[in-house]
Amino acid sequence: MVELPKSEPGLFSEAYRRALADAGAVSERTTRYAPTPPTVRERIVRCIWFDQSLATDRLRCDNGTKLRVLSPGWWNLEAGPDFRNAALRIGHAGVVKGDVEVHLQASFWHAHGHDTDPAYNSVVLHVALWNDTGRSSVATAAGATVPQITLEPYLRTPLAELADSVDEEEYPEAGGASAGRCNALLAEGKVTLEWLEQFLGHAGDQRVADKARRLAGRAASGAAGNDDQLLYEAIAEGLGYKRNSAPALELARRLPIALLRERVGQRADGIPLPLAAEALLFGVSGLLPSSPPDADEAAREHTSQLRALWDQLGGGLADDALDPAQWSFDGTRPPNFPTRRIAALARVAARALDQGLHKAIRQALGPAGSQGSHLHLAHSGHVRNEDVTPAHGGHVPDEDVTPRLAPRELKVRRAQLLGFFLSLRDPFWDTRTHFAGKLLAHPLRLVGDDRADTLIIDGLLPALLYQARRDNDRAFEELLHQLFATYPKLPSTAITRFMSRRMFGREEREVKMLRSARRQQGLYQLYTDFCDSETATCTRCPLVRLLEG
Repeated sequence: MVELPKSEPGLFSEAYRRALADAGAVSERTTRYAPTPPTVRERIVRCIWFDQSLATDRLRCDNGTKLRVLSPGWWNLEAGPDFRNAALRIGHAGVVKGDVEVHLQASFWHAHGHDTDPAYNSVVLHVALWNDTGRSSVATAAGATVPQITLEPYLRTPLAELADSVDEEEYPEAGGASAGRCNALLAEGKVTLEWLEQFLGHAGDQRVADKARRLAGRAASGAAGNDDQLLYEAIAEGLGYKRNSAPALELARRLPIALLRERVGQRADGIPLPLAAEALLFGVSGLLPSSPPDADEAAREHTSQLRALWDQLGGGLADDALDPAQWSFDGTRPPNFPTRRIAALARVAARALDQGLHKAIRQALGPAGSQGSHLHLAHSGHVRNEDVTPAHGGHVPDEDVTPRLAPRELKVRRAQLLGFFLSLRDPFWDTRTHFAGKLLAHPLRLVGDDRADTLIIDGLLPALLYQARRDNDRAFEELLHQLFATYPKLPSTAITRFMSRRMFGREEREVKMLRSARRQQGLYQLYTDFCDSETATCTRCPLVRLLEG
């Protein structure tokens, strides 16, 4: 068991990365944040294909023929092709229906023996992330020629960002996880729970810091925009809710906050700002109906209003509109439909246009340090960890963190930040899931508690940390870290459940130390660095070498 490096209290430290380097376990280059072909799992490529996280309006097969994906097919957990019953339009021919096989490299079709296996005779399209053969098609055992598409040229988001954002919770999984060597080391007493608690906390810090560093890289390239745009994109991507995160992010980039501000400023007197923002966002999303739906009068009237506003304010933007096929409704719970998420983004944008998104979020967080007039400090300037209680239940001890804000103050700050999202309401969308949908039995928030928590931890926190470090604002970074260190756990995902079984041999809900967003994020970091590989085995795991010391 390697002694953990000392970290500066209150900051997002690099103690995790230093511990790995000291043990010779892993270098930063091996993480997913700077991927090379061997570190990208084929499952990620399947997720990209299933979600159509691609520039679908310009897809072409490798022979130059235009491709339109009407349906990517259904995920196959049995033997045979990866996706069943896809529907494609290739060139000027009619709709082609059949199966799709997905690979990292085009050469894997032959390497895996699909060219001699009759089970793959039903494949109508071969999908590869990279084309390492130079050929534009493959052949089946029956001698048929199957067209091929190489995905990398059509990724709308850098592969590093896509790979990191894919949450496998939403995708079918054929198998589970068994306890690993790390679990055996815990059982043997080779690693103390206290050491592991600190290590997971440092790993959680590292995950957020790495995301912030990636944002700094985008800013240096001029791609990040200003502070409002950066937060706007982070919120849009989070609202997309996994299967729609890529088109939602693309929507925010095609209709940036500055252009949205300019266009809504041209609306007529009396038109509510959120309604104008909604019309523009739905217009650019490609999901605005061309005519009122055959539904109730309120739906027809609302759609007509949006259509009229889009016609007035959206001049010249239609060419930038997304293809409606890029949005996924199948397999998504109706309250999470992209229509409701776009309506929520319109309300966020309306606040940004009114006072600035960065300013609104900073106001919700409250002042950093001890400058606030309503700031309450514990008598010693520190707070015992057992006194820090999450705003909505659960005990979150973190022995290596000593928050300077009193527990009641942290609860207020967290509640205010949550309130920024939970207060997003709209009379029409509170009771609808799409334009032609039936009224819901009860009104629902546009953004619920779980989604708001995820938006804060996965989206806002890295963006705000990037801004704090850019501005050398130590007090603000300390505030962010205090919030992170005491934040209750987010909803479980396939990855956190996998890692809990792998490390602890138990379900996540049974492991007390995982009742913390910070340590839960640490699981993601460990999964990325050590377990996320098609060939990962405990006998070769660098983490095991680190734990054994």
